[in-house]
Amino acid sequence: MLYSWLTFWSLHNRARGGIIPYRILVGIDINTREMEEKVLQDKSLEESIDMQVKDMAGSLVPFRLKRKTSLHKVKIAYCARKGLKIDEVSFYFAGILLLDVHTPANVGIADGTVIDVVTHNVEPEMLILEVKGVDGKVVHFKIKIYTQLLKLMDTFCATTKWQMDHIKFFFRGVRVHGNQTPQDLGMQNNDVIIVKSITINVQAKDMTGSILFFRLLKNTPLHEFKAAYCARTGLWTNALSFYFAGILLEDTSTPPDVGIDDGAVIDVVPHHVEPHVEMLILEVKDVDGEVVRFKIKKHTKLLKLMETFCAKQKCEAERIEFFFQGVRVHGSQTPQDLGMKNNDQIDSNSIDINLKVKGVDGEFLHFKINKYSKLRKLMEAFCARTGVQMEQTTFLYQSRRIRDAVLELHRWQLLLHEDTPAECQMKMDDLIITVAMGRTA
Repeated sequence: MLYSWLTFWSLHNRARGGIIPYRILVGIDINTREMEEKVLQDKSLEESIDMQVKDMAGSLVPFRLKRKTSLHKVKIAYCARKGLKIDEVSFYFAGILLLDVHTPANVGIADGTVIDVVTHNVEPEMLILEVKGVDGKVVHFKIKIYTQLLKLMDTFCATTKWQMDHIKFFFRGVRVHGNQTPQDLGMQNNDVIIVKSITINVQAKDMTGSILFFRLLKNTPLHEFKAAYCARTGLWTNALSFYFAGILLEDTSTPPDVGIDDGAVIDVVPHHVEPHVEMLILEVKDVDGEVVRFKIKKHTKLLKLMETFCAKQKCEAERIEFFFQGVRVHGSQTPQDLGMKNNDQIDSNSIDINLKVKGVDGEFLHFKINKYSKLRKLMEAFCARTGVQMEQTTFLYQSRRIRDAVLELHRWQLLLHEDTPAECQMKMDDLIITVAMGRTA
């Protein structure tokens, strides 16, 4: 159309004796040429090419795409076919890493070109962590492995309405600090962070039976609690004495110092009255070293304490045993029977232990067994899983053969005896070695 208009204008000017300026003709000619080149270039970008993607095993996947198509789309399509994640692959052409913004046109990929794909393991940048609150409810969080856990803590407190200075966070029994990251602590997907309250609810009961409720930080000096009680009742601090389980509370003591736990009742009496209480504070230490304190009467059977401890720890009572001064404690006994005093400690242990068995081939198998069960069960299970014959295998613990069926003379009678983990004094994660019959370890 531009050419037709120029022809008409040229003829018209010639008829009138006019002349077309040379600059105009040259400029129009150049612009026309550029437009034609651009049209040709646009047409070439619309052309489709066939290319192939070759993985590290030599397998080829064909693709057809336009020369202007972003190679990011090819990467998405390739990962969809292969079931891979897009951040697990990299594309290379002639040894050059291809970026997502590249197209076949701007990197010189022609029809029939083969590009290489390299897969690599990518460390996950995000984790799903579970945070178990004081009430046992679990809140899930998605967090980057390099993000400081303070952000997770703040969000948890905002969600659960807890104050940050009233709780602590623990991972595998170790306290978590806000400046740490999941990577610092070696956290993995679906790991659990435990939240424990550092506050307790206590009751202050006077001589008339009237009760006031208080929430205290565990490290609060008790003189602050006394001052708060007197402020609410309008009494003088120096006119009252505070007792817990018959023990006079000192101003500088804190709740853990005297065994005050959540739900404890503190007696408030005038100075001249001495409360008569036959109560004890006993500490029960769990397998992880955590201590739980209990208030119990001297004549109460310890079965109640054991059941309460197992309920708090969420463990089965029949799988836990208790010891006081190295002697096993039975539920029918009382603190007075055992001569227990205030703040004495009872140790709790699981009756199940984990043992490792090393096969003749050097492989390890792990077993969980009741320490009072016969070790023959473990030996039979090992032989069943490894396919070896029981009669052709010897089991050794600390270089001593484990007895699976031995006749012993006991009070002039022959009795069949089999070893147990308890008799062998086995401990958690101890090792049992197997050797072929006729050989030594």
